[in-house]
Amino acid sequence: MEGELAKAAPDWILHALAYLVLYLLVFWAIHEGIRPRPGRGAYLGALLITVLYGATDEYHQSYVPARDASMLDLLADAIGGAIAALLVRLHVKSRMPKDRHAPARKAARNRRISENSRR
Repeated sequence: MEGELAKAAPDWILHALAYLVLYLLVFWAIHEGIRPRPGRGAYLGALLITVLYGATDEYHQSYVPARDASMLDLLADAIGGAIAALLVRLHVKSRMPKDRHAPARKAARNRRISENSRR
């Protein structure tokens, strides 16, 4: 049962899925949640950490007997991280108000209305 998934799915898909999850965890750790915080690298910071981890993992594998380092594996890792970054961005964007400035404009309009009604 344990090795069935590894046999059924191509190696590059497993790499992409693993690094998609890694990106989500790194993003969550950096930003302390799913919303990006200013000054913390937005989406690219977590992607850079994810890809650098993949590069060090491939480098490490070059020294392990019966394993080999592969640039294609690293590419699959990077693609998984990039897909995760896109998914997080789309999620955050979908939860944002259509017009981020609408509350400020509404408050300004209400102030003008109240000032005009006093006159």
